[in-house]
Amino acid sequence: MTAYSLVIAGLPDEVFDRVKKESENKIAPGGKLFLIPNTNKNYAKSYVDRLLRSLFDYYINIPENTQVVTLLIYVDYGDSSTKAFLDRFFPFALPRRIEPINLEAARNKQEKINF
Repeated sequence: MTAYSLVIAGLPDEVFDRVKKESENKIAPGGKLFLIPNTNKNYAKSYVDRLLRSLFDYYINIPENTQVVTLLIYVDYGDSSTKAFLDRFFPFALPRRIEPINLEAARNKQEKINF
């Protein structure tokens, strides 16, 4: 048996709210979604600790012989906090980076919604 988990990290509040409106099954079909908003433009240790704690709480409650696959989608802030963040998820997560999402460029609320 294999358990799938998807961690999406570093999303600002507005993007987090938008993603959270979607069903978990749509975002992580057959798996478990881990998503916590990030109010900073870096990865604070407390943020990473909360993500890992929720992920490990999930891992500990699945049968011991279950293989676990974790996909980590993260905002790359291009700083030392991003490197430290990735180090904490090594070697058990497959990382995939995304650029920081800049909603300040949106001219109105509708553009933010449609990002």
